[in-house]
Amino acid sequence: MTLRSHIKSLVAGAVMILSLAALPSSTTPPVGAVALSPCSDSQLTLSVTSSAPSYHAGVVVRNVLHITNNGAACSVTISASSPAFTITNSAGVLEWNNCFSAGVAGACSMAAYQRSVGAHQTIAQAVLWDQTSGAMRHRVPVGTYRISVTMNASKAVSTTFILKK
Repeated sequence: MTLRSHIKSLVAGAVMILSLAALPSSTTPPVGAVALSPCSDSQLTLSVTSSAPSYHAGVVVRNVLHITNNGAACSVTISASSPAFTITNSAGVLEWNNCFSAGVAGACSMAAYQRSVGAHQTIAQAVLWDQTSGAMRHRVPVGTYRISVTMNASKAVSTTFILKK
């Protein structure tokens, strides 16, 4: 293959990729797929855990929401605002949430997707926090912090963790 034909091939491939990217996305399930009903709040159990009970300054804090389906297969909507994760300090002041943008709370994306949850299955959704807060992204002081998670504005769970020197 000559260099010229190789370049032509690459350009054709790039045009094909760009063309596919420009196609509208479909929200209907593929042919033959079964659309699941949304999970009801009563069939879901939530729990949140931190990957450690305490973290040294500067270590990324990892929190995980576990969503357990106690009934028939269903689907949950996952978006930037649901489940909603918030971290507050011991005085109850908001330090971070999963809708932070440039250090400012509340700038959630509007993107969402459906995630299926099998009967009696548990799925997980994790968030990472770099121990900073505010528009200037200042490092928060040592102390006890609470991670709270709300899903569908009606189910909430929380746990605490410690930041130390």
